[in-house]
Amino acid sequence: SGRVTFNERWARMLGLSLDEVAQDIGFWEERVHPEDLPRVRAQLEPHLRGETAHYACEHRLRHKDGRWVWVLDAGRVLERDAQGRPLRAAGIHLDITERKRAEHALLAEEARLERIIETMAEGLVTIDAEGRFTMANAAAAQILGQPRERIVGRRNVEVVPRRYDLDGAP
Repeated sequence: SGRVTFNERWARMLGLSLDEVAQDIGFWEERVHPEDLPRVRAQLEPHLRGETAHYACEHRLRHKDGRWVWVLDAGRVLERDAQGRPLRAAGIHLDITERKRAEHALLAEEARLERIIETMAEGLVTIDAEGRFTMANAAAAQILGQPRERIVGRRNVEVVPRRYDLDGAP
């Protein structure tokens, strides 16, 4: 039928009163960010067709004040008709805006640190417990005389020139 039951908490998450919320699927669809809607539909439709056991997607919903609220939208069809069409479903929308902000800040900080490491004049590498290089900056690649593609993933004994021991002594 397209009828949906939104509760007071869902309405408050978007800065609305329950009286301002139309109890139909179109009300939700109108609030999904236009850039997110194709992806949301691409993840929801296979579930509605019965191809997946549940549905989960992160997307943005428009708040009453115009800002975007990130939600984890998850649910599943509980009942289908004889032809397999959905009759009844249940789900949640969980506000994950703060988590998304933290993820964005972390990505920005990682990018900043990568730029610093890459522009260092000193060679910098990281090596895992098995002695394999996991990272090498441009200066390290130059010092070792090999492109990074030949360094990362290889053991230090395969990369460090044999004329030097690990302390750098000839």
